[in-house]
Amino acid sequence: MGFFEFEIIKSLIERHIFSSPLKILDIGGGTGNIQNGLQVKDIWFI
Repeated sequence: MGFFEFEIIKSLIERHIFSSPLKILDIGGGTGNIQNGLQVKDIWFI
């Protein structure tokens, strides 16, 4: 995943999540790059 793709996806997720701290159940099969970037903002993926 490139830098710009990561930033676009991260901004889309942040736009639709309204409260933090927040826990999200992620059942995807990816490497976790987006989740790691959002954990800094008190959004935790389980």
